[in-house]
Amino acid sequence: MKRFTIILAMFVMLLFAFSLTLAQDSVDDEGNLNNPRTNPRANACYDGAELGGKCDTSDLDEDGTVEAWEKDLMWDCGWHYIRWQYGLVSREDFAPQCVWLLPPPPVEIPAPTQTPTQAPILD
Repeated sequence: MKRFTIILAMFVMLLFAFSLTLAQDSVDDEGNLNNPRTNPRANACYDGAELGGKCDTSDLDEDGTVEAWEKDLMWDCGWHYIRWQYGLVSREDFAPQCVWLLPPPPVEIPAPTQTPTQAPILD
């Protein structure tokens, strides 16, 4: 169980570091680094960020038309999402209208229990 927890923690840290690397390479529409720690306008919808190119083209209700409310919701969620990526917002404090963007929470799988076995008797 301890080994599984360590491996899971390493995987989560690697995933988090990779997300930060992706977000750091992007800039906002004013040319500022797309980093929510230093830029209050940072948003995952800007080109080069995780949602880049998706926020103005996502037809959320699948009616064949990308309406203004869909763009507004995506940009609002992009603002929250990049802060979650940087660890500035927890899953519990994430905007409820945007929770669908988050990956499922990690599930800890309990290690199988082993029953003690009797050592073989050697002659």
